[in-house]
Parts: sequence; C-alpha cells; structure tokens
Amino acid sequence: MMEALVGASARAFTRALMRERHYKAATELATSTAERVDSAMDEPTPESLSVYGALLLSGAVSAAKRENRGQALSLLDEAGAAGERLGGDFNYQWTAFGPTNVLLHRVSAAVELGDAGSAIDYARQVRLENIDVMERKVTLFIDAARAYQQWGKTELAYQALRNAEDMASEELTARPVVHQLISDIRTRASGHLYGNVSELAERVGA
Repeated sequence: MMEALVGASARAFTRALMRERHYKAATELATSTAERVDSAMDEPTPESLSVYGALLLSGAVSAAKRENRGQALSLLDEAGAAGERLGGDFNYQWTAFGPTNVLLHRVSAAVELGDAGSAIDYARQVRLENIDVMERKVTLFIDAARAYQQWGKTELAYQALRNAEDMASEELTARPVVHQLISDIRTRASGHLYGNVSELAERVGA
C-alpha cells in the first residue's frame, strides 16, 4: 500500500510538471516511480496496479509531447498490459485507470505525435458510457477535433468541438488549446462553416 501512495503522489507531481511543460522531467519521474511500484508488486493489489498503470500513461503522454515516439508507444503498451491485468475500469487511488483510460491516452499521444488517423481510430473504439468523469469525455472530443484538424477535415473538427461544447461548454472556455484550435479551424473555414466557427468562438471567448 505504501508504494501505491508514493506512486499516487508522484503522479500528481508528474501532472504538475506537465502543466509547466517540463516534459523530460515528467517522463523520468513517472517512469522511475512506475518501476519502483512494479518492483514492489510481488502480489499486485488493484491499487498498486492502478497507480502503476496511471504513471505509465502520464509518462507516455509527456514522452509524446517531447516527440519521443518509441518511448511513448512502449509505455502505452505496458499500461495496456496493466489494464488487462486489472480486468476493467476502476477508480482505485482516484486513478480512473483501466482499458478505457489506456485508450483515451492512446488518442492523446497519437495527436501529440501527429498520427491523426490513429488518433481517430482509437477514439472510435472508446465507449462513452465507460467514462465516468465529464472532463475526460470532453478531452476525448477535443483530441478528436485536433486530430481531424491535423487531417484537414475541418468540418469534422468543428463537429467534435460542438459535441464537447454540448457536454460542458465551460471546459472549452477554460482551455487555451481549444482557443488556438478554433482559431486554426476558422482560418481554414469558409461559407456557413466560417459563420458557425465564429459563433462558437464568441460563445467560448476564443
């Protein structure tokens, strides 16, 4: 249990490092702590397995933000194996870890790596009813919008953002990445789509 608590604390610190864009330090902290938790798991508990998997996911996304494709994909695969061992989606140690969360992070990492097609493929595999936290649902649609925009599918990018807005408009207002995305979509848009995107920008303060 002690290792799970240490891992949970390290995960919170990892996320703080990522917010400050210290991606190298975040990756190193997440992976080293995951190894520590793993080495202590003679008989893994659901708590320790969840913390281990969640650390791997944080490390994977921060590695993807550094464009370290090999490390990101390797960590995602390790986390996927941990999710299979756990056997479902749970919220031990407030991780919301499980196969669904692995998929969500595969979407995010693919977007960061510029793999738009892969991101959309993964997004289509996610079952929304398996996501309990609204913020995570919104993030999925924002990631899908980013992927569609990378792919040049501007109308679909707008529709994904509209889905996110219908779920929780305040999430769009609060995220600078969404404001930049709306600006990018509007640059490419024309006709009715330009008008719709402009209205969305006004509603969320972009």
